[in-house]
Amino acid sequence: MKNITVSVPEAIYRQARVKAAEMDTSVSADVKRFQLSYWDACIIATAQSMNCVKVYSEDLQDGQDFGGLVVENPFVRGDASSD
Repeated sequence: MKNITVSVPEAIYRQARVKAAEMDTSVSADVKRFQLSYWDACIIATAQSMNCVKVYSEDLQDGQDFGGLVVENPFVRGDASSD
């Protein structure tokens, strides 16, 4: 397992918590629902609160859809024939 530290400005963190409450979801709910680590759930909740449609990650499952937020692994996409 890889550990990653993500710094999020306090205002964005608060906005993500408010948005999660409005959406009737929370980081804890995302941990259970999607079987994510706490920190991955924080990333997903923050991206959703900012109305993102895509998040880049090599740790989350490529193509996984979190209610309109899709994960893309930048290391598995692309045209292999261009090597």
